[in-house]
Order: sequence, then C-alpha cells, then structure tokens
Amino acid sequence: MLDESEDVQKGLGTLLRELWKKYPDETEDFLLKWKDDCGRLIIRYATEKMDKESNKRFKKSK
Repeated sequence: MLDESEDVQKGLGTLLRELWKKYPDETEDFLLKWKDDCGRLIIRYATEKMDKESNKRFKKSK
C-alpha cells in the first residue's frame, strides 16, 4: 500500500476494485483505513466502479 511504483498502485487498485464487487463492506473498511496514507492511484482505481456518493468517502482528509 505504501509502494510508490505506478504499476504496483494500479495493480493494487484493480485488485481492490474486484474484491469490492464480492466483499464491499470489508474492502471499504480497508480503504477507509488506508485512504490518507496510500497512493492516490490505488484509491482512484479501487473506487472507479463505485457510485459518486460512495466514492466521496474516500477523498483524502486534510
């Protein structure tokens, strides 16, 4: 989750997006825990299939 490689972040985001389809609650809990520390590309890929209201929860806290 802390890797700075673009390819790793894309891969993790894709994995999390697919996991969200089967295990939405667990995946969302995991993403909420990491949203402020992991790469934004991971969050972008992981949340791209979510509706806009769900997606807003994963914006980085200031």
